[in-house]
Amino acid sequence: MDDLVVGIDPVLLAIGPFNLRWYGLMIAVGIALGVLVALREARRLGVSEDAVYSVALWGTVGGLVGARLFHVIDRIDFYIQNPVAVLAIQQGGLAVWGAVVGGVAAGALYCRLAGLPIARTADLAAPALLLGQTVGRLGNLINGDAYGGWFDAPWSLIYIHQDALIPDLGEPTHPYPLYEMLWNAVALGLIWRLRRQPHSDGTVFLVYLMLYASGASRSASSGRRRSCSSGCSRRSWSRCV
Repeated sequence: MDDLVVGIDPVLLAIGPFNLRWYGLMIAVGIALGVLVALREARRLGVSEDAVYSVALWGTVGGLVGARLFHVIDRIDFYIQNPVAVLAIQQGGLAVWGAVVGGVAAGALYCRLAGLPIARTADLAAPALLLGQTVGRLGNLINGDAYGGWFDAPWSLIYIHQDALIPDLGEPTHPYPLYEMLWNAVALGLIWRLRRQPHSDGTVFLVYLMLYASGASRSASSGRRRSCSSGCSRRSWSRCV
């Protein structure tokens, strides 16, 4: 069996100076699907749909800010030299844990201001977050900005498109995004069953955090995860501007 070859152009559509990338599209699709799941859970838990839309808006903005902030801090040396690259989020460079921290903080703040039950709202958000994160990894898979170490096996990923953000085209790597997507799918199945079992408010969200943290660490260690994004190399930076 041959390696898994990724030859998809990361840019889905180019109109003049505007580029619609698969990365951004998958994030948008993940958010939309997550909101739909949250709305379903809200009806079951007695939370208003208007509250879900408001929490989703605050959480999305907070998540994007947190994701980019964590990434920029992690690669501060590069961004000090290339400050305009801080805004090039369409190229990648969103730290998932930054998104979780920023999104949860913003969502909790809105709940506090609006008088919503924070723990119950967090529970209904848990499956929505897992679904959104799973779909979002498809964007990383096409973009080539999150990849594993060198690995030669039938399920290795090999990027061949010249605009993929991985620095070493044609080299087989661990399919890190696929590892995390599979784990997220398993975690989502467990969360989906747990949510209907008797539990205290906040339990489902805490289990989500533990499962996601465990899966992310296992995927990173088994796949020797690295990330490319805007700051990985001069080759990718030349395409960011």
